[in-house]
Amino acid sequence: MPQRAMLRDGDLDAFLSLLQAAKADGNTLEAEQPGSALRVPENGLFPSEIWCLFRSLQIAEVLGDAPKGAALAAGRIAKACERDMQCKSLDDQDAWRKAIRWSIFRPEAGSEDASLQLFERQRQVGLAGARLRERGYGVRISAYGPEIDTRSRQQIAVKIDSLFGLLGGADGAGQVCRFIRDSKLLHDGMWMFGDKVPNIHQTKVPSVPLGWLFSLAVRHLGKRGTARKADIAWGTAVKLSTDMAACMDCQRYNQ
Repeated sequence: MPQRAMLRDGDLDAFLSLLQAAKADGNTLEAEQPGSALRVPENGLFPSEIWCLFRSLQIAEVLGDAPKGAALAAGRIAKACERDMQCKSLDDQDAWRKAIRWSIFRPEAGSEDASLQLFERQRQVGLAGARLRERGYGVRISAYGPEIDTRSRQQIAVKIDSLFGLLGGADGAGQVCRFIRDSKLLHDGMWMFGDKVPNIHQTKVPSVPLGWLFSLAVRHLGKRGTARKADIAWGTAVKLSTDMAACMDCQRYNQ
């Protein structure tokens, strides 16, 4: 039985190469609506996988790894695919170039794009990845979203753990408690370590992984604080842990 085509990590780079080629083709070569250019009877990509590629391209644009408009081109293709349709893999370059040319050169392009604008979730994930890169950590973007390389993940974890070692267990736990109190993350006397969905008009930013930070404080309960600038150590731990969690794209940023 033939194996179903699946979205692969490298398909983001493949799409960008095909987009560049389609732009070089101009609007003189054949373009074809995705519903016919990409359709296969079985064992193809599901539209949900193309939507996944679209969201990853939005993050890549924020990171500067994709040109402006790349995500919009993929989003138009995803939107044109019927829900129960199956699509050719990106290995079929001729079919995808036709669909991409349809996406970027069709006369009505731009009239139906309101729902394809950059979402806050993708923007926040991209910004988190950019901040980690600025600190020297390795972050790449694939078709399935951002990935922190193994070495960098270990370095971040060791760095945050060492910061709590400097803070000491009791002082580290105190910082977490003060953060919870000041942020009003309490409900009926219980701490809310999880995600708190913002109101409509609130800024939608990633949540601090307080449960992880509190567990690190408990890990160092036997140590006394030696940090000369405890607030800086705490602030660095919060920023690093928040960006790492956001880059793993594991929480909501809107209703």
